[in-house]
Amino acid sequence: MAGPMVSVAVVGALARIARVAATNGGSRALQREVERFFRDYGPLGLDNESSRPTSVLSEAKLVEWCLCVIAENNPEPVAAHQVAATITQRLEDVERQIDYHDGRFRDLPSVTDLVEFIWLYVGDAALGRYEVRRCAECGAFFLVTDNRQRYCPPPTRGGKSRCLTRRQMREKRVAQRVPSSHG
Repeated sequence: MAGPMVSVAVVGALARIARVAATNGGSRALQREVERFFRDYGPLGLDNESSRPTSVLSEAKLVEWCLCVIAENNPEPVAAHQVAATITQRLEDVERQIDYHDGRFRDLPSVTDLVEFIWLYVGDAALGRYEVRRCAECGAFFLVTDNRQRYCPPPTRGGKSRCLTRRQMREKRVAQRVPSSHG
């Protein structure tokens, strides 16, 4: 699995799929999000099952539910225990090693597929290594990498958030429709 290529944006992309499904965005919108996910990140796992949209949707709903519980200030103990058990079960095949290199410690997990990468990030969020927020545009949960962040992260490093772009385009269209009062 290509480590540096996968960022926390993958968690937001998966949560966005669940959000589209939950808001009844329609089958076309859901299909677009799943296709976009596969294009940006590839299949979830190494088997053929993980490439099916139904597999992606069920994993997406589970990730979003966990992020929702993690985002709460004081979650219900039953829900929090269920989240912990879910994360633990999803990471049961992941081995972690700690390395010391160039004056700092590094966490070196051995993951075999994208699902394990996603659950590593969700686990890190549960441990407080990432803050979880809701996107101001689409309402999906995402992991914060910059305190100024209000929208889902871009799919690639250095890119622009699709949600931020959508918001800016809508504001631009509204501004163009409103007649100027200067004349």
